[in-house]
Amino acid sequence: MTLTAKGDFVEDLEKRVYLLERRTARLRALLRLCVVLLRLSGFSLTYRRLPKGSDKQKLLGVIDRASRFVRLPRLLACIGISSSRYYDWKNSQECGLDDVSSCPRSLPGQMTATERSEMQSMVQSEDYRHLSVASIARLVAPSNVSLRRSILWNRTV
Repeated sequence: MTLTAKGDFVEDLEKRVYLLERRTARLRALLRLCVVLLRLSGFSLTYRRLPKGSDKQKLLGVIDRASRFVRLPRLLACIGISSSRYYDWKNSQECGLDDVSSCPRSLPGQMTATERSEMQSMVQSEDYRHLSVASIARLVAPSNVSLRRSILWNRTV
């Protein structure tokens, strides 16, 4: 048993392959041109911030779609984003991607703004002026667990 294809079918396939190869070569040339122009202009996200969460979300979506065709490390290197930054954005989607910290306790030992202001008001208060920072931290420890460590006090004040 042999398979014989109609002559037109094979010619049509060869023509489609040729056109697709030409189109791919054209798109690759345009992509190379864009990459070179971006690099020559100094564009990179390495030292640039994206404060809006919506911008980060759009970029993550585009990266996810493009990563189906290009390996993720190469893609991130091309646009100038480190893999740690990418995964940090990816993992912090539940708290939102805006630069304003909506999860003040995302890092252990990270303090909220109210805790910092409490510390500063206690250190500047006339009632505690005669005490050292470590003594104030020990004094506050029984009432407020988060302000217990004197290292935090020294770093904050």
